[in-house]
Amino acid sequence: MVKVRVVSCNPIKQKMALSLNLTAPDKSEKKSSKSSSSSSSGALNSSLEPGSFVSGVVQGVTAGGNELRVTLDAFKDKSGQPVVATLPSLHLTDHPAHVKPLLEFYSTPGTRLAKLAVLSVDRQSAVTVTMKPAFLAVLKETPA
Repeated sequence: MVKVRVVSCNPIKQKMALSLNLTAPDKSEKKSSKSSSSSSSGALNSSLEPGSFVSGVVQGVTAGGNELRVTLDAFKDKSGQPVVATLPSLHLTDHPAHVKPLLEFYSTPGTRLAKLAVLSVDRQSAVTVTMKPAFLAVLKETPA
């Protein structure tokens, strides 16, 4: 098994950049990477970064019908507005046959989603989350 970390993720282009974890990062590297990620995340809370676990409430389905809009709990942008993330339907499950039934199940506004992980935060402050069991399991095993 090889341990990697997600450097960037673009679900629209279906591309992910990974980096090998050759050694454990020391605390000074971690602090400097957090400060640089907060400046690149625009108007979002600096604690919202790829790999962090979040929860939220479904607002509804996007116009295309293949993504959920989720208001994240405990996260607000600098103007005080709640952060709204996108949950692509392919990130509801590991099994493609279950995507459509799960999308219908979770699409009701007000549905609480307790176990989400942040996939990406882009420069326009758009947040993408996942609830794929395989991703969540890997993130749990990866040391912070």
